[in-house]
Amino acid sequence: VPVHRIRGKVLAADGSPAKEFYVTLSPREEPGGGMGMVGPGRARSFSRKEDGTFQEGGVPQGAYVAVVNVMNRANPTDRQIATAPVDVRDSDVENLTLQLSLPITLTGSIVLEGTLPAGEKMSQGNVSIQLAPADAGMLMFGAMPGRPKDDGTFSLQIAAPGKYRFYVNGG
Repeated sequence: VPVHRIRGKVLAADGSPAKEFYVTLSPREEPGGGMGMVGPGRARSFSRKEDGTFQEGGVPQGAYVAVVNVMNRANPTDRQIATAPVDVRDSDVENLTLQLSLPITLTGSIVLEGTLPAGEKMSQGNVSIQLAPADAGMLMFGAMPGRPKDDGTFSLQIAAPGKYRFYVNGG
C-alpha cells in the first residue's frame, strides 16, 4: 500500500502561526470522521513545531478529515477548532493550511404551542436544544445541549463553523 506525507501549517484566528495545537487525521468514511472511536489504525496525531508547522509520514491513500484543536486549559469550554477534508492520492500533500476560528454564538427563541404544567418554567422543563452535524464526516465540537431561558430565548456556542441540524426536544 503506497504511503505519503502530509505537511502544513496552523494559523491562529488572527492569522499568526499557532503555537500550541494538536492535529489529528481521521478517516472520513467513519461516523463523526472517526472521532470518538479512535483506536489503532483509525486516527493519528501529527508532530508539530513552534512555528505552526506540522507533518506526518506514512499516511495511506484515502479520504480523511484533519482536525486542529486548541483548548484553553484554564477554561476547557474555551476552544478553537479548524477542520478540513484531506484527500491523499498519488503524492504527498504539501502546504495544507488550517486556520483556527473563534467560537460562534447561535441565538434564537423557542415558542411552545400549548402551555407548560402549572408552576413550571421553560428553563426548568424538559425542553432542550441540540445541534447535530448535517453532513457525514463532519465533526461535532463545542455545542453542548442547552436549555432555553424562561422567555424561550437561548444561546449556544459552536466551536466549528459548518452546517448543522437544529433539534428542540421535550416539552
